[in-house]
Amino acid sequence: MLFTSLMHKILLISDINECLQPNICKGNCHNIEGSFYCTECPRNTEYDLDKMQCTTTKQHILLSGIIIGLCAGFGILALSFSATFLIRRWNTNVQRQLRKNYFQRNHGLLLESLISSDESANDKAKIFSLQELEKATDNFDRARIIGSGGHGTVYKGILSDQRVVAIKRPKVIEQAEITQFINEVAILSQINHRNIVKLFGCCLETEVPL
Repeated sequence: MLFTSLMHKILLISDINECLQPNICKGNCHNIEGSFYCTECPRNTEYDLDKMQCTTTKQHILLSGIIIGLCAGFGILALSFSATFLIRRWNTNVQRQLRKNYFQRNHGLLLESLISSDESANDKAKIFSLQELEKATDNFDRARIIGSGGHGTVYKGILSDQRVVAIKRPKVIEQAEITQFINEVAILSQINHRNIVKLFGCCLETEVPL
């Protein structure tokens, strides 16, 4: 019994790791007591004779690089679209708030009350939005200019109901004159005479009323 145990120890001590021998396997080498066995390289790897181990195939490396590149490209593209969308949305909100502030500063609520209070008027003046007048004049295209002077520029416009109108865009107006301007608009909107140009309305969503 003692002899058998001693021989077993001698065998363990003298066991040779065959896997240390170069290129003994064309895959993964597994050493066991007194012997060894080989297994194939994992998927997407191949045996490298120089490194004597399984390494990632060049094709797999190339494919991985392409996938990573595509993912990075799509990520940057998505980020760009998101940034553009957020910037446009922010600009839209800023413009909307700016138009609202101009409308209040130009006494839009006062004009609305003056127009609505005149029950005798059959064809009341309208308070146009800036978007309506931009559409009517192709965003105030220079080709639409029909007159200009020291006080402003007049554009030819076509409203959504196909009425052809003249839209005056003043250059400067004093803040103190805004109330007078509003009263004049309310009065002129009630006048209907063949020798006087009919006033359809105005726009108060700009720094200077149109």
